[in-house]
Amino acid sequence: MTDRSYPPLGTAVTEIAYLYYWCDSDENFNRWMLLRVSETDLIRLVNRLIPIDPVIPKGCQDDFVYIVDMDNDCKQRAIKIISINAVPEMYSPVQGTFLPAEVAQVS
Repeated sequence: MTDRSYPPLGTAVTEIAYLYYWCDSDENFNRWMLLRVSETDLIRLVNRLIPIDPVIPKGCQDDFVYIVDMDNDCKQRAIKIISINAVPEMYSPVQGTFLPAEVAQVS
């Protein structure tokens, strides 16, 4: 798996707000953390009012997150549910990291 230069972020807007947070990759898969967040946190993240680390993963609305492995064709290949406390430290954003401006403008 490789290092990331910034935290890509995606959203799924349904009646509940979910964030897709890219955490890792290797030659076959991209690993994403999928977590349910409050609409308020989502708005604050996109508007760069708060950093990412208080929300991902500790600020999610559940006591668990989904870890999703996707192949290069964006097809889900594996899904695991893990406790927030079991999320590897390397999957958490660096403290004080904000959503990059170019990503926030697209969201």
